[in-house]
Amino acid sequence: MSRCVLFIGHGTTRPAGRAEFFELVRQVSARLRMGSMSGGEAHGRVSVRHAFLEFAEPTIAQAIEDAVTSGIRELLLVPVFLFAARHLKHDIPQQLRALGEQLRDVSVHSTAAVGDCDGLLDAAYARLQAAGFTRGTDGTVVLVARGNHDPQAQAAFEAVARRLQGRFAIPKLAWAYLSGTGVPLEMVLARLSHAGERTFWILPYLWFQGFLTETLAERVRRAVDFAGVGAAARIRIAAHLGVHPRAVEAVAQSIAPFVGLQPSQPVQ
Repeated sequence: MSRCVLFIGHGTTRPAGRAEFFELVRQVSARLRMGSMSGGEAHGRVSVRHAFLEFAEPTIAQAIEDAVTSGIRELLLVPVFLFAARHLKHDIPQQLRALGEQLRDVSVHSTAAVGDCDGLLDAAYARLQAAGFTRGTDGTVVLVARGNHDPQAQAAFEAVARRLQGRFAIPKLAWAYLSGTGVPLEMVLARLSHAGERTFWILPYLWFQGFLTETLAERVRRAVDFAGVGAAARIRIAAHLGVHPRAVEAVAQSIAPFVGLQPSQPVQ
């Protein structure tokens, strides 16, 4: 088998986050009737491998070297990232360039980030609903991104926030970042608090569990305390995107042309 799909995750030291990544890969592979992550074959079409950019192994170089050694001649990279910032624009291409001669006879393709797909918006709103939010609910929804230093990626996230608000008729929605050069979460919560808001629906636009999901509740609580409304604040924090069926479908759709199939059992 000469074709391979390589799923690339950011990587985390948290086992739960890696487990979510593996489950997403498993479900996407099953929908497209591809092989398992062991590189197994499914009807002779394509093998499946995984790699991490950092904090976990195998590294991208290790996974590609193994794939090439096994005879792979056509490789599809599937970066499981929401937006194209430094990691997709610089870090991953740099690692590919470093492989140089090893990729001389390999045709390499890549899918794009899927954070602005309708499926991811649907997944985010489903998490918000699961936290108790309805269209008649009071308060402001704060959509929270990991953050970066890339103006284009930030513009893409802010466009997602506006689309989410319009798609689901959310009366009040703001957006914020946990790192990078975008407006910090703490500043957004302070601004809303000073404007009189006391009910906050925190919606993390984060894919997998990790340090940021684990520390989010404490950051929110400290921020409203610092703004002087801690005791009066009503805070609900929704779950991160995780392995939602609509997220699985979005990734599968991005891979389908390479595999030559449409995902089985589309999610309604």
